Amino acid sequence: MSVGYDGSGTLIQSGGTLTSYAFINIADQSSSSGTYTLSGGSVSTPYLAVAAGSSSSGTVIQSGGTATTTTDLYVGAGSGSTGFYSLSGSGTLDVNSIAYIGGTASGSGGTGTLAIGGGQANIGTLHVYNTTGTEVTMNGGSLSAGATDNLATISITGGTANLGPITGTGTLDVGDATASVTASGLQQSSVSISPNGVLNLTGGGATNAVKSLTISGNGILNLDTTRLLINYGSNPDPVEYIRGYLVFGYNGGNWNGPGIDSSAAAANHSYALGYADSADAGNPANLPTDTIEVRYTLYGDATLSGEVNSVDFGILASNFGKSGRVWDEGDFNYDGTVNSVDFGLLASNFGKSASGTDVQISAADWAALDAFAQANGLISEVPEPRMGVFTVLSAAGLTLRRRRRDWRIF
Repeated sequence: MSVGYDGSGTLIQSGGTLTSYAFINIADQSSSSGTYTLSGGSVSTPYLAVAAGSSSSGTVIQSGGTATTTTDLYVGAGSGSTGFYSLSGSGTLDVNSIAYIGGTASGSGGTGTLAIGGGQANIGTLHVYNTTGTEVTMNGGSLSAGATDNLATISITGGTANLGPITGTGTLDVGDATASVTASGLQQSSVSISPNGVLNLTGGGATNAVKSLTISGNGILNLDTTRLLINYGSNPDPVEYIRGYLVFGYNGGNWNGPGIDSSAAAANHSYALGYADSADAGNPANLPTDTIEVRYTLYGDATLSGEVNSVDFGILASNFGKSGRVWDEGDFNYDGTVNSVDFGLLASNFGKSASGTDVQISAADWAALDAFAQANGLISEVPEPRMGVFTVLSAAGLTLRRRRRDWRIF
């Protein structure tokens, strides 16, 4: 079935049932144009191609009813074409396989736009191709999709989106109105979260990576139990901004503020979001060059190794009592100073890992921790059963690493 096969055509459906057993093409041939308006009833087809022909122009306006493709949807399929699909009102769009926006399975095609202002879109897999002008926009309604490959732009300024892993080299914008996006993974060139926007990452221990991250106003990036790499490359080091987002997210230890926060850390106060920068002296987190890592981990894990051990204690001890310090120097409560509060946080997790298993800590290392606590009046911060196991620091055989760095504080 074609609408605008070799010229221009219009199909208006306000009710009933339309079934195609092969395909529905909107603007089928070269330079053709077609419009399909769906306000009620239902349509079902294996394939729906909007702007199928080269240099064609195709539009679907769906304000109601149900549109179902048992396999694929193409928006802007033809070479040099312009395709537009608008979903609003009470409409439902079900794409059981793949939605190609701005191209086809081979990647060739034209420009495509999927605009969601209301209704419900359910998409198996979403591909947004790197074609100038191609985008997915959303300012209302809801979107559910599995794996999402975004090479262009996804802009969600309202409504709710539940997505699988978002991969590709594109741009993800969240916010400006009330918008909530949940994804099981994130790999994009640029991510921007505007006021009132919320981006939740739920991939467990998955590593997420972006090149640029901007959070404005009360926008929120919820890392939950995940980790994020910011690969800033030759751009200016954004560590001051990242620390600022974390300071606001920390919110007095509640981890429920704007900026970068963690719903998991908010629920378990043994955990936090720590961070490190490869530009830090000694690169204690062993990061690739020009990289910042933010990670859900235990308080006291200065090196972001996933455990709290003698190395972390050595870092804290060498910076104890000093100001202008950051997480990988022992400042675990984001106040810029390494003091008794930070020691208490580390001591409560000493010998533990973020996975919940115990870490092998030698008797000498426990003795060094106790001796440091005794020398600095911090015995009350050492958890049982280690209290009272005192020995002089030199006898413990612990060498405290003293490090110098060009520190930054937001």
